[in-house]
Amino acid sequence: MRRRSWSAVTTPTYFRTLTVGVANLSRKPLNLRMEKAEKAKHEGRAKIKVRKERDYRPHAEFYHAIGVHLAHVKEQQTGFFYSTLSAIVLSAFTVESYLNYVGPLVEPGWDDFDKSSPLAKLRHVASVQKLTLDNSRRPMQTIIQLFKFRNRMAHPRSESILEEFESTEEDYRKYLYTEPRPKWFAFATESNARRCFEDVEQLIEMINASLAKPEISPLSSKGWSGSAGPA
Repeated sequence: MRRRSWSAVTTPTYFRTLTVGVANLSRKPLNLRMEKAEKAKHEGRAKIKVRKERDYRPHAEFYHAIGVHLAHVKEQQTGFFYSTLSAIVLSAFTVESYLNYVGPLVEPGWDDFDKSSPLAKLRHVASVQKLTLDNSRRPMQTIIQLFKFRNRMAHPRSESILEEFESTEEDYRKYLYTEPRPKWFAFATESNARRCFEDVEQLIEMINASLAKPEISPLSSKGWSGSAGPA
C-alpha cells in the first residue's frame, strides 16, 4: 500500500487523535496469523498507521474562537449573551497564552515569572522590549479592564441581586423579562467584546513587532501535517 501524506494550513477548530494499534497475536500460530492478515487485506480491513503532527499555538486557537463567538453574537443566535461572555474571556486567555509563548523568547529567566499575574508578565515583557504601555489609552486601558472582568469570572461569588427602576409603559416589558445579573456583568456587551478582540490583536502585534525575529502572522495557526501507510 502506498503511503499518503497531507498538510493543512487553515486554522482548524478541533482535532481528534486516532491511534490504530496492532493486536497482540503472539500466542496464535504463525500460519493462522498470516491467513487472517491476508483475509483482512482482501476485505479492506488491513491495519493502517496514521501519524499527525502540529505545532500547537493556543493563543492562535483562542483568537480564532473569539471570531466564531462574535459571529454568533452578530447573528443574534439563541443564547448569544453567552457567546459575548465567551468572546471576552477568550480574549484574556489569548493574551495569557501569548505571554507564556513569547516570554521565554525575550527573557532567559522566564521561569521566575511563571506564577506571576498576566498583567505583571505583560509589563515585564514590555519593559524588556522597551515598549510603552499607557494605562489611560487603548490597548492597555482595555487590557486592564479585560483582566479585571476575567478575574471576576474566574473567582465568582454567590450573591443576592435586587433591581428596582422606573420605566415607561412602552418599555417596561423589555426590562421585566430580562433576568437580573451582577453589576460587573455590565462589561459583557457586544461593543466591549469587539473592543477586546481588536485591542488584544493590537497588543500582540505590537509585541511581535519588537521581537528580534517577528512572525509574519503571530495570531495564525501554523497548520498541521499527517501521513498514513501500512502498519
